[in-house]
Amino acid sequence: MELLYRRGNLEDLELLVQLRGEAIRDMNRLDETADLSPLEQNSRSYYQQAIADGSYITYLAMDGERAAGVGGVCLFQVSPSSANLTGRTAFLINIYTRPAYRRQGIGMEILDRLVQAAREAGAGLVTLEATAAGRPLYEKYGFRYLEGDMGLKL
Repeated sequence: MELLYRRGNLEDLELLVQLRGEAIRDMNRLDETADLSPLEQNSRSYYQQAIADGSYITYLAMDGERAAGVGGVCLFQVSPSSANLTGRTAFLINIYTRPAYRRQGIGMEILDRLVQAAREAGAGLVTLEATAAGRPLYEKYGFRYLEGDMGLKL
């Protein structure tokens, strides 16, 4: 099996929406009956805007016409700080490998391409939310816990 890694674009919109749904089902252990249509609609709108304006970069691992994996990075600006002098921040999201393709280095390759894209975009900090399954991959790459971060779900 020889995979092709490529940057996603607006022509991949429906595939990206589909893969986002698969990732959400997998991470949250949802079965096929769970209604993800609101998530799909909002994801579609987000990807359309963010890919077009460059604030979202995605990479796909393709096995012929079939996607083996995907990942994205959201780029945004915050006020510069001592931890991030540029204020340019990257948030990794939706790094997902389909079950039949796991344990083959696909996630690591996608992660590396996304981090490089963030670096090229001038990001001074890359963050993510890790699942238990994904944590070893991120730690192996060099990610560490950031102390003091908190969140409030609205």
